[in-house]
Amino acid sequence: MVMDSPNKNRVSTVSNHTVKSSQNHPTAGRRHLTPFDLASMKIKYIHYGLLYKKPIASSISNLLSSFSKTLDLFHPLSGRLVTTNHDDNTIFISLDFTNEGAEFIHASAPSVSIHDFTSDGPDISDFFSLIDLIGLDGIDHPLLAAQVTELADGLFIACAFNHAVADGASAWHFINTWSFYSRCTNNENALLVSLPDFELWFIDSCPLPIRLPINFTDRSGPVSDVSTYAVENRIFYFSAEHVASLKARASERVQVSTLQAVLAHAWKAITRARKLKPEDSTILIVIVGYRTRKLNPAVPEGYFGNIGNGVGIRETAKELKEESLGKTAMRVKKAISGRGEEEVYKWVRAWSENPVTHEGDPETGNVVLMGESNRFDIYGNDFGWGKPIGFRYGWPKRKVNSGFVKIVTGKEEGSVELDVALREGVMRALLEDEEFMAVVG
Repeated sequence: MVMDSPNKNRVSTVSNHTVKSSQNHPTAGRRHLTPFDLASMKIKYIHYGLLYKKPIASSISNLLSSFSKTLDLFHPLSGRLVTTNHDDNTIFISLDFTNEGAEFIHASAPSVSIHDFTSDGPDISDFFSLIDLIGLDGIDHPLLAAQVTELADGLFIACAFNHAVADGASAWHFINTWSFYSRCTNNENALLVSLPDFELWFIDSCPLPIRLPINFTDRSGPVSDVSTYAVENRIFYFSAEHVASLKARASERVQVSTLQAVLAHAWKAITRARKLKPEDSTILIVIVGYRTRKLNPAVPEGYFGNIGNGVGIRETAKELKEESLGKTAMRVKKAISGRGEEEVYKWVRAWSENPVTHEGDPETGNVVLMGESNRFDIYGNDFGWGKPIGFRYGWPKRKVNSGFVKIVTGKEEGSVELDVALREGVMRALLEDEEFMAVVG
């Protein structure tokens, strides 16, 4: 279903399909959730959207059939989350392969053009399904939904994934596979698909299922209690030339990555835009994935689920303002690289003993939460009529006090895009920040 929105008259539902896995899978039954999964129960669904030029011929039926074929491969996404109560006031939450189905929506927005998606700051929340749900809602709602909206001159394909069962890498694995099946009519080529691995990655010292306190599913706290503010969303494009220049400036003493240089640049700029007092703390939380880390056991290729968490860096506004870009980038590098095997296992054991959920909307307005990765294959998703011309992240309609930054690869090799959501006044100040904007465009 298309969720309510101030602009919902722009989008109308043409058809709504419940798509179920059509195959009997030997692993059908139940999958326990790891601390990485369970910690994401109060985080909003992941929402990714790809913008395309309009296909010459109608593509809806092919998109639906290829979506169904992809779901057969990722069949747990057709299930639901289930809670099991115990007499000792504990529960455990599992992913049950009930095959209740994923959602596929065909929608139409004839008054909306490609330009509306590429212009600054439009509200596009009504082009995403399940836009305001959190992980816990996977008990009663689909874990996966796709909404394909026909525009006046284009097509917008959006997917929603429950964050308690999939991280960004898992979500893009599904989308990459879907686009492959959509453009590939030769069944022999299906053998080229990278298969998902649903075997749990975990450590022996923390047996599953994990018993959780009875109040684990309470919705109190930042998810429901924080005051909301008007928030503006903008896309900032960094060309390959500007990215290289930024990285070189940040690597004067020690080599840092493109990701670390861009994150440091954005954190410093957003903190300036917030006009904090010199003694105020500013916190950067970077979502770090562990798929490529040297762990024992190793994370299998194609692992489906969450395998990462947030790493925090705290400074005062004065410290962050006065230190060089290179020093800030080094702090980011140290925090990210510091999560080795010992630290990961330590976190898993500590979480299992004291389960808490990540809050998608931190209470303080001094937090910058940065996620996604510039390694994901986004602009390679050709569904059969060409590669996307744009990417948009689906921001929830209900916004709060934090700052959110999503960093992804750009259309051109070596380029980077930042999808940023900030309070309106902070965004205005960021747009007027000459140092930040000097490398945008």
